[in-house]
Amino acid sequence: MRTLKKLLRDRKFRHGASATMVTAIFIAALIAINLLIGNYHLNIDLTKDKIFTLSGQTLKVLKELKQPVTIYALYRQGNETPEIKEILDRYEMGSPNIKVEYVDPSKDTDFVNKYAEKGYAIYNGTIIIERGGKCKVISPNDIVDYNTYTQEARSLLVEQRITSSIASVANEKETIVYFVEGHEEASLSLLKQILEMEGIKTGTVQLADQEIPEDAQLLLVSAPVFDFEESEIEKLDAYLNKGGRAAFLFHISLESLPNLEDYLKKWGVALHTDVVVEGDSQYFFQDITNLIPEMKEHPITSVLKKGKWL
Repeated sequence: MRTLKKLLRDRKFRHGASATMVTAIFIAALIAINLLIGNYHLNIDLTKDKIFTLSGQTLKVLKELKQPVTIYALYRQGNETPEIKEILDRYEMGSPNIKVEYVDPSKDTDFVNKYAEKGYAIYNGTIIIERGGKCKVISPNDIVDYNTYTQEARSLLVEQRITSSIASVANEKETIVYFVEGHEEASLSLLKQILEMEGIKTGTVQLADQEIPEDAQLLLVSAPVFDFEESEIEKLDAYLNKGGRAAFLFHISLESLPNLEDYLKKWGVALHTDVVVEGDSQYFFQDITNLIPEMKEHPITSVLKKGKWL
């Protein structure tokens, strides 16, 4: 008994016992964490920029998903990209209606041929989003943002591409925007690319010899150089009077477009060649016409502020 008391009073023994207890607690905590992760599929994104954390917009799309959607990731067995696999796992955990399947294109040639026959180019690294008979095919080149000059990879666009594709195949009715051509309009190729990335289809229409398609949800007139003919105005008028929607963009330096301007006046829209400038250097970038907005509190801007878009 005396030997035991002496041992308990010994400083080295007390320090050693404390270290052993701390080690035991640490190991127990690790076991508990592993059990928690195993039971609840808990994933923690420890990356600096939270590249594996799904955005609020993606979570909203997944929450509203009512029908099963399958994501096919085409990789040779054992060669899956870890970063993309991590993101796909989070989609699957985000909704019971999302199922992720990995397909080896070098082995399952029937699967590859099924999509090749539809005109799709299928490569190793391709991602296919499918619901029923609708599908979106994402090329491996489209999921990485490359520097135009150095061709170095700058960021992953996996979530942006996958979420827009899910929204597109989940919608019963496709959203289509038609760009008016025939008056040397601005091409707005970047806008078309952004719309298509968001799952919105785009098309073109020449009013001089074509009717406005019945499936047009929006007609976009982008900075025309030449005026509209009367027959084109009539088609535009018929479309708008049926409840159609249109957006008009004009360049400040263009000559007048009397036919189009007179028509827009009937809708209460008048064109002015004015320029808005900013006198405070805190609210413009490089040029006084490149305005930096100060966003106020509003349901629309709250999403932008939360996502740090502006």
